[in-house]
Amino acid sequence: MKKGLALTFLVAILVFGAFLRLNHLNDESLWLDEGITYYNSTGESYADVWDKTAELDQSPPGYYFVMHTYLEIFGENEFGFRLIPLIFGVLSVLFLYLLMASMFDRETGLVAAFLLVANPFHIGFSTESRMYVLLGLFALMGFYFLYKALKSEGAGWIYWLLFILSCIFGMYTHNFFAFVLLGLAFVFLLLIWDSAGKRLAKLFLGIGSAVLVIVCYLPWLPNFLKQMEVERYWMAPNSVSNLKEYFLDFSNGNSYILFGFLALAVIGVIWAMFRKSVFASLSLVLFLIIGIGAPLTYSLAFEPIMKIRYVVFLVPFWIGLVALGLNVVRKFSLIVQTAIVVLVIYTWIPWQASAFPVEYGEDYRGLTEIVLDNPAPVVVHSPSIAHVINFYNSGRFDLMPFPFSDDLTEYNIGENDKSKYLDLIHGFNSFYLVITHSHENPHGLLYVWSDEYCDSGYEVSVEGMRVHYFEGCE
Repeated sequence: MKKGLALTFLVAILVFGAFLRLNHLNDESLWLDEGITYYNSTGESYADVWDKTAELDQSPPGYYFVMHTYLEIFGENEFGFRLIPLIFGVLSVLFLYLLMASMFDRETGLVAAFLLVANPFHIGFSTESRMYVLLGLFALMGFYFLYKALKSEGAGWIYWLLFILSCIFGMYTHNFFAFVLLGLAFVFLLLIWDSAGKRLAKLFLGIGSAVLVIVCYLPWLPNFLKQMEVERYWMAPNSVSNLKEYFLDFSNGNSYILFGFLALAVIGVIWAMFRKSVFASLSLVLFLIIGIGAPLTYSLAFEPIMKIRYVVFLVPFWIGLVALGLNVVRKFSLIVQTAIVVLVIYTWIPWQASAFPVEYGEDYRGLTEIVLDNPAPVVVHSPSIAHVINFYNSGRFDLMPFPFSDDLTEYNIGENDKSKYLDLIHGFNSFYLVITHSHENPHGLLYVWSDEYCDSGYEVSVEGMRVHYFEGCE
């Protein structure tokens, strides 16, 4: 395919991808974790963002720096708050094309870009104001610039510089980028044997790049070690059987697509071996294996750390292998390839609201509207919930969290906290008590204590949470 025609198709794919992500951008209210993004991103300076993240979060502050910049320039706007990750999602499609076109050909790059553009899993995480799709973008950029550096006839200084910057920013985006670096290290050792000369120089450049990335990460390292001490109370135990569930999620829960993709990936890798692209295809396979195998091994040997959103960075590489197989099919029959792509897109139904992220559904926007129609103080069962309500509230009603700390090691409450709670609501004639479905116990005690304190109360209908309105209080 000629370069001009490929560029035309690529622009059309990127525009289509932006449309799919804009289509349902604000269908759902911001949810709990997006409230944490809002809270951590606010402050007088980037130093404030650094300190907040170090104290209360379990991620580095990179994404919060981005959102802090946005909030300082454009203010608090729900559409723009989610537009930033949408841009990162579309850029991920662009870099997947660049990677696959460089490693194989433009046709494979376009197929990969189109499949990623329409993937409901990726669409969902491209419309959540969290750092996960940015993690995937930096993984793609790191892989692409590393490949270009190794394939460069000369030293490829510009590619090494861009590779280093991608890795530094990635390390400050999410802790799981450490597994991206591990995967890229193995990819580097594989691809250097297929590099375009000056292997010894590139070996030293690769080692030097890794050292520089580590040195730049050192200022955050003490905070990371502190974060590792916090109990991950929301993490479920992992097992090898979870691997199928992860890839089912990548395939939007459709087992036929999953096994079809596996078959296409195998076909693509075998075909690449005959086309002398064995190093390129095996590097994708190796990156996938390390990317999901290393954190799974850690989870099995030490403590659970894996969650589907943490390995979202693997989706583009998974799609890349599938596109490689589809390109093989095209060489035999364009009609068959087109039919497969159409069937996949039809099954995914990407123009509908995505099922991801799965935690969506807590309607804080609707809650705020209810309280503004019938004003009263609002009590919530954690400061984290207060953060997302404050995004919509803008100081128009009183909002009080209980417990008073976001310290994840002291998250639960007990009977000994009753007096503290009664002191908090003392003097209220009426108030709202907000408890999300995911934290009903032991926070049900808050309802019991409130019911004892007030003459009457009733439940207010708000999607995704329990909201009680109490009146006639002492």
